[in-house]
Amino acid sequence: MEGITLFVSIVIIVFGVLQFILFFKIWGMTNNIKELKNLYSENSKSLLSSIDKLISASKNVSPKEETTIIKKAVPEEKKEASVYVSPKKELLAIDTNSDEYKKKIHKLKVLKDRGFVEQAVKEYMEYAQIEHDSATDFINNL
Repeated sequence: MEGITLFVSIVIIVFGVLQFILFFKIWGMTNNIKELKNLYSENSKSLLSSIDKLISASKNVSPKEETTIIKKAVPEEKKEASVYVSPKKELLAIDTNSDEYKKKIHKLKVLKDRGFVEQAVKEYMEYAQIEHDSATDFINNL
C-alpha cells in the first residue's frame, strides 16, 4: 500500500514540475509573438507605401487607350451562323477472320454473359473506334 502511494506522489510531483516548465515556455512564446507582431506592423507600413508608389508609377506609364470606350459598327444584316457538321470518322478495317478479333469477341461475349455489358461496350468502342450506340447494338447482338 505504501508503495502505491509513493509511486502516485512521485508521478504527481513530476507532472507538477512539467506543468511549471510548460507555463514558462508558453509565456516566453507569447513574448515572441508580440515581437513578431511589432515587426510585422512596422514592415507592412513600408511595404504598403512602396506598393502605392509602384501603382502610381505604372498608371503614369501605361497608355490611356485602355480607358477609352471602343464602339463597333454593327452591320444591319446579320447572317445566320451555319450549322457545323463534324466529318464522319472513317471506320477501321477490322479483319473478322483474325485470331485477335476472335479472342476479343470471345472476351466481350464472356463479359456480356457475366453482366458486365457497359464494360464490354466501352472495350468494343475503344477497339473498333465507333460510337456508343453502334457498340451497344453490336454487344447486344452477340
